[in-house]
This record gives sequence, structure tokens and C-alpha cells, in this order.
Amino acid sequence: MTAAGNAPLLGIDGGGTKTEFVLFTPSGRVLRRLVLGGTNPNSVGLDSALNTLAQGIGEMRAHAPALRFVHAGIAGCSNPSHQSAIRAHVHAFAPEIEFSIESDTLNVMASAECGDTCITAICGTGSVVFAKESGGLHRLGGWGYRFDQGGSGYEIGRDAVQAVLAQYEQLGPETALKDLLEEQIGGNLWLNVHALYAMPPEKIAALAPCVLNAWKAGDGVAAQILQKNMDRLAFLITAAAQRYDCGNTLVLSGGLTARTDMLETFLYPKLPASLTPVIPPLPQIYGACVLCAQKAGDLPEGFRAEFERSYLSEKGENHPC
Repeated sequence: MTAAGNAPLLGIDGGGTKTEFVLFTPSGRVLRRLVLGGTNPNSVGLDSALNTLAQGIGEMRAHAPALRFVHAGIAGCSNPSHQSAIRAHVHAFAPEIEFSIESDTLNVMASAECGDTCITAICGTGSVVFAKESGGLHRLGGWGYRFDQGGSGYEIGRDAVQAVLAQYEQLGPETALKDLLEEQIGGNLWLNVHALYAMPPEKIAALAPCVLNAWKAGDGVAAQILQKNMDRLAFLITAAAQRYDCGNTLVLSGGLTARTDMLETFLYPKLPASLTPVIPPLPQIYGACVLCAQKAGDLPEGFRAEFERSYLSEKGENHPC
């Protein structure tokens, strides 16, 4: 990409549940924010991802006709075929835009400003671990809800459903999850398994807070589910630390990281003592905007402070200073 002058830029952070679009100036001032549905092709399907991206970019173009530079970091898009399909789609309806796309993991790393080496673990609707060393980027896990083995909101929600079905069959212990899940889905879980099969992965992931609430209330089954899933995440993180020269910083991102009590109880004790966990104070979309500004030409001094102030204002939140 070439220098963009004062024209607005657009950063995109896409996951399995939601996609955030932020229109901003080269100095970092947020002009507009938009949140739409998920764009991870492995979760929502490629066609749905393409439609959501077209809608978001289209709405931002309507407010900023001079828009020329867009960077998207999207879960499931380390796959070159997905990247090619999305690039072609954007070029078809917005040929004047210079568009780049990478995995959303790069957004996380940029938001944490971790430098040349780090481990990044994303645990939201899905989960994935990346090791960043000076020689490249290496992925562990992140194969999608059909093939991953734990560490995500989807898998926590799925395990909760399994526990409740086991209780109905008298093959497992009673659990507070039964009432919590049935309140969430609005009916008897045993009689509505067909409805669960019709739910997209993000709807199953939306059951994960029930597990966290049951655990905090003292439910042993919920605690076992969380430990099982965090054990899997810890296994991948440990493998990354052992295989690659990626330093001692562990960057954590995704919806589940909002529950630091869960991380401190189930994840941190299973990690190598050499690792220092870091949860970036700014969301992944900040990283997408940093990468966009860099690709468009420059990241000026004061970009972070200007972005934070105006981003919180756009969300209707007060700046901590």
C-alpha cells in the first residue's frame, strides 16, 4: 500500500460471533464504529462471511467516499483459499479499495504490541494458539468446531449440553447446568436436542456463560468442564513454548478472557512458569487499525492515545484518565 494522506482508513476484526468495523483517521481518531455478525468462514460459512463484509464495508464507504485502504483480520482466514475468495469479493464491489486480509491473530499481536516474539491464544467462539518467532508464525489448533478438542466457548457449551443429557439418562451426576441451559434455550433440553442440532456454533458458544455461572455457584460438573477445556488450551500453549523460540510473553484474547477468575483458577496454574500472561487493554480491533495504518503508510506518534480516547467516546464510555 502507499501513503493515504488524510483519507479515512478502515480496520476490521472478525470472529465467529461478531465482526467489528472501525473507520478512523491516519492519526488514530475513530470516526465511526459498526458491529455486525460473525465472519469466520469455518463457523458461519463463506457466503455469509462475504455478505457481512460487503455490508460493513459498504456502510463505511457511504460515510467516507474517500476510503481507499482496508485491513481485515478475520478468524479462519489463515486459509489462503478463504483469503483469495474474500479479496476477489471485495475487489468486485469496491475495486478502488486496497484491501488486505490476514488471520485475526495478527490483530491480537498488534494490539498487544508484543514485538517480534510471543505466544498468542485466542479463546472465544473458537480457539487457536500461535507462536510468533523471528522466523515466522506457527499455528497450533484452530481447526474449527468439528475438529478442535477444547478451549473455546463452543466446546464449553457443547460439554455442558452433554452433561445435562447424561443427567437425564442417569449416566452422570446432577448439575445446576440443567436449569441454566433450559432457561437459556427456553425448554426441556432432552426433548429439544433437534433444536440444538439446528443451532450454529456461536449459539452453542453462547451457553458457555451458564457454565461459568454454575461454577461460581459451586457446581462440580461445571468446574470439571472448565478444567478440561483449559487443560487443552494449556497443552497447546505449552507445546508452542517448547517447540519455538517465541519468548516468554503469552497474549490472551477472546471473549473468555473477560473472566480472569476462570483463567486464574483453571489455566494459569497449568502453564509453564516462564510465561507471563498478558491481556491487552485495548480490543483486537485496535490491532486491526494499527496494521491498517502501517500498511497504508505510517503509524504516527500518539496513535494509540488518540485511538483509545476516541474509541471509548464512540462506544459511549469514559476515558480512564
